[in-house]
Amino acid sequence: MSGRTIIHEPGTAEQLQQLGIGFEKYDNMMLSVEHALTNYADMFPIIAGTKLSICKTNEFVGGEFSEIPSLALYFYYDDNTVRIVAVELNPTESYGV
Repeated sequence: MSGRTIIHEPGTAEQLQQLGIGFEKYDNMMLSVEHALTNYADMFPIIAGTKLSICKTNEFVGGEFSEIPSLALYFYYDDNTVRIVAVELNPTESYGV
């Protein structure tokens, strides 16, 4: 399934804005991330024992975005939506994935 709608749970959009990343570069990176989430959500690992998926930006966007700190986006998805429920800066936990 492709073309899912991104839904940010309350607070997650604000979390992203507060990271202090240059907005133009950050916006370009997020376009890549959102394209992947809306079209290929099933390619991201699911945290063991949950239905929660995780997208770590440093694992698939690199090169021109390498100076942007790594983000982890935690999300659920179905055929129509991707629901981002939390954002973490510089994630260190692997959560079994």
